[in-house]
Amino acid sequence: MEIGISSPYFCTTPFEVMLKKIAPHFEVWELIGEYEHYLPKIADRISDLKDSYNVELQLHLPFSDINPASVIPEARQLALDRLLASIDSAADVGISSVTLHSGSLSSITWRDRKWALKVARSSMEEIYERLVDCDMHMNLENLPYGKWMLGNTLEELEFLSEGFDEKVWGICYDIGHGFISGQQENFLANPSLISNIHAHDNHGTEDSHLIPGNGNIDFPKVAEAMRRSKSKVVIFEANSLEEGIKGKRIVEDYFG
Repeated sequence: MEIGISSPYFCTTPFEVMLKKIAPHFEVWELIGEYEHYLPKIADRISDLKDSYNVELQLHLPFSDINPASVIPEARQLALDRLLASIDSAADVGISSVTLHSGSLSSITWRDRKWALKVARSSMEEIYERLVDCDMHMNLENLPYGKWMLGNTLEELEFLSEGFDEKVWGICYDIGHGFISGQQENFLANPSLISNIHAHDNHGTEDSHLIPGNGNIDFPKVAEAMRRSKSKVVIFEANSLEEGIKGKRIVEDYFG
């Protein structure tokens, strides 16, 4: 498997500067589409630069302050507007793989999870239609904290994905999130559903994004199962580029 890099901390650095820093070390970069890297604002610059560097771009769709599971129609529409605009821009610059968070509960819906899931499902259907139009593939990511986040179990991800063509839609298994949520075994037992992988370690309580081997996750066990997935790339979600470079060989040793 090829090892890529991602970090939410990269998006505070201008795209051109970050690309130049990443290119000597990684051939795949999953952009976090926030702030300086919000794709509709930088698509022209990506088009100008992408052929100058041997770096394949993937996109993690925006998730800050937006919620496709919101029961407030205006808030849900804001989320969809940003997500769909990002998908359109990704298609324009030749990015074919994107990753998505399904949404979160609120002070209104935390007592009625099914309500939020139903709303999220409606949003997923709109997003799916756009993906089909753009000939793109989506990876719906499992999230870590079940009290406030949707999609932290395989069952919820399957509900949100039901009926979608696997050529268009799959599951991103975030290894750290699966460990925190206590759902690791369910995901490892179903590797054929997984089309993308995020790798990082933790101690089971906080989403600390440690270098694999520095926490409590049994990475040899996880990697053995993930080799049977559909994913050809493992994205190391690091806390910094320096940690990413340091941890790349470790991730390769587990998944190579």
